[in-house]
Amino acid sequence: MPKLWVGADLHLDHLNRLDYTAFKGSLMAKQPPEAILIAGDIGLGGQALGYLLDIQRAVDVPIYFVLGNHDFYCGAYVADGYIRNCAETVHAPVHYLFDRPYKLFDKTYVVGVDGIGDCGYGAPLSSEAWGMLNDFNWIHELRHDLTREERVEYLQERGRIQARRLKSSVHSCASMADRIIVLTHVPPFPQSCIHRGKQSSPSWLPFFASMYMGDTLIELARLYPDIQFHVYCGHTHEFARYEPTNNLIVHTLGAEYEHPKFEVVKY
Repeated sequence: MPKLWVGADLHLDHLNRLDYTAFKGSLMAKQPPEAILIAGDIGLGGQALGYLLDIQRAVDVPIYFVLGNHDFYCGAYVADGYIRNCAETVHAPVHYLFDRPYKLFDKTYVVGVDGIGDCGYGAPLSSEAWGMLNDFNWIHELRHDLTREERVEYLQERGRIQARRLKSSVHSCASMADRIIVLTHVPPFPQSCIHRGKQSSPSWLPFFASMYMGDTLIELARLYPDIQFHVYCGHTHEFARYEPTNNLIVHTLGAEYEHPKFEVVKY
């Protein structure tokens, strides 16, 4: 039975050198999986690819990943194209899930997009999050010289673009798949966006869930009823499981700063 390691919100930049070395050592001591899947927030700013190459050399299995909001801190979302080009030029099986599927085994494929809190759910313009989220300080496109309306418009458009990429990736492998694993950083439904044991409030949902991703996943699940869709996301750091259709399951992965870990998933 094929085994995968699946994780999100590793935040490896929170580890000192000794703890990071111990984390790698713990991975090397385990029976390796078929592949490692990571749903974003790997490090800070431009650190993600370096961490992933280091982990891949240690474990020696393919890694498939998307990026989270922290992976763009001290930078800009537009850097995703640059990171994609870098990942494609390194001589290692470290794959950024940008706009194409990859076969994992048998008829199981993995696809993904970064995802974003796209202001589709909740009440974005009146949200208390504007003055509290670091995204608005550390990501160029969300900077304070833009109005709230301009930032909401940007987040919604990025959400639509990401959803279209996901749809294209699924269409390109659907005829060959009976299972598609989807990686995305941001939970695609309010029911998969949990904070302190409860669904996030309308004030926080705009930035912690993705309506365009959720709508697209429902559309794809209905279009391909014979394919099982398994979605893995993070962002909230709390576990959740939501099954909106009989062939679509969304797993929100838990996480804790300074304690990165992977879940073992067998198919």
